[in-house]
Amino acid sequence: ALNVYAGAPTGDDPLYYMDDVLYQQIFEPLLFEDFESYTVGDYVAVVNPTWFTTWSNNPGSAEDALIVDDQAYSGSNSAQVEGSTDLILKLGDKTAGQFAVDWKMYIPAGYAGYYNFQHFEAPGVEWAVEVYFNADGTADLNADGATISFTYDQDTWLDIGHYIDLDADVAEMYLEGKVVHTWTWSTQASGGAGANQLGGVDFFAGAQGSDVPLYYFDDVSYEQLGGATDPMIEVDPMSFEEEVGTGNS
Repeated sequence: ALNVYAGAPTGDDPLYYMDDVLYQQIFEPLLFEDFESYTVGDYVAVVNPTWFTTWSNNPGSAEDALIVDDQAYSGSNSAQVEGSTDLILKLGDKTAGQFAVDWKMYIPAGYAGYYNFQHFEAPGVEWAVEVYFNADGTADLNADGATISFTYDQDTWLDIGHYIDLDADVAEMYLEGKVVHTWTWSTQASGGAGANQLGGVDFFAGAQGSDVPLYYFDDVSYEQLGGATDPMIEVDPMSFEEEVGTGNS
């Protein structure tokens, strides 16, 4: 409890005002990966199979993301997406709670970037949202059958953020701290109902039209912000009464 009291040192008169009271549960980050413990030339899913795999569950293949030092937001390393890269960040098939999934992203001038979220950790079941960063500096977010267009800066590190509230079934995407779009999370990117579940992120070398995909990502953060964490336990009957003799249990 917090005691908001009209107290003061002897001789002083208490008078003050309160506003914007915030009470928030803080969770330890589930994952923070800056790739600084990796060696240039490593594959992400080989070094960290707990959190990463590839679309075909084939770490170390052409689908895996290579660690490079061409660009980095912090330190000297980042993960590169190009060619056949199809890296999956496993988010655990969460069905309750509020989560933030964020990273830094760098797209060189003249190239394109892409990623998607899926409702299931096993890829290819349901796309929750798709985001295309086009080579001309425009971008498209596909959610619930709609396309939301926006612009972004190339040759710079972008702050990419996502808020997914499974309890309220709502999601938001942020670019540089500003909301790009808010939508019903359980819908599918192409439209229609889907599962209210947080499965994974696909860092894929995808692009629209004739654009060539090439981008880097760094400082991946996955954090629970609040909401349900424990299972519901239902007891039937809700209460009972028994008598046992002395010496019994």
